[in-house]
Amino acid sequence: MEQISSAEQKEIFYFNKDIPIFHHFMFPELAAFKCYFWCRYNLNHTLYNNNQFLINDFVDIFNKTGKKISELYLQIPSTEIWNLDCINTTIMQIDYYRECKVFKSSEDIVTVYNCLEKLVDHIEQQVEVGYKFPFKQPDKNDGIKYKFFINEFVLGDNTVIIHLDGQKVAVITHSVLNYIETTDPKFVDYISETFQIILKKSTLISEIGEKNRQLFFDTMRQKIYDKKKLVR
Repeated sequence: MEQISSAEQKEIFYFNKDIPIFHHFMFPELAAFKCYFWCRYNLNHTLYNNNQFLINDFVDIFNKTGKKISELYLQIPSTEIWNLDCINTTIMQIDYYRECKVFKSSEDIVTVYNCLEKLVDHIEQQVEVGYKFPFKQPDKNDGIKYKFFINEFVLGDNTVIIHLDGQKVAVITHSVLNYIETTDPKFVDYISETFQIILKKSTLISEIGEKNRQLFFDTMRQKIYDKKKLVR
């Protein structure tokens, strides 16, 4: 992120399967849960396997670097393609650990859901104006463009294309949490062309498309509300 941010010409194109990772780190409690889940479930890390999750035990561990990542992300123009299902993974992770009683406190479950709701609200506010800014600080912006598209039929795979001072870099996921990056021209051009095809079949809702924008974010919020009601 530091390398991208320091470039004179830069932009990130993100074809989402999930909420892009950068957004989570603006909300420390949510970031702590997400990192804990990845360490325990995906990586089978022994440090997290045997105990319950309590936000206060992990919030400082996971968010020193996370805060820096989110701040750098705000300095990079971005184009993202979303689908309503992008939020499902996070909701399912919270609900899964709720049912398995991995959460030590029901208050923490509500806190994580509330953070997810704040994240959705914050993204919507940025989409409405078409530029990035820190949480609850709309006046602190450098005019960093934020283009947001929705696609009703295609769910992405978290592929990223980075434009970096005239060079294109493709970043693709493998083995759930790992990434491979390449500058191979044929490969990167193929992914870029595919991205542009999907863009043409998607709906731009940043700065325009008020009705579609409100419906999209209201639907995501409703998913959160429905699950939060199950917390006891």
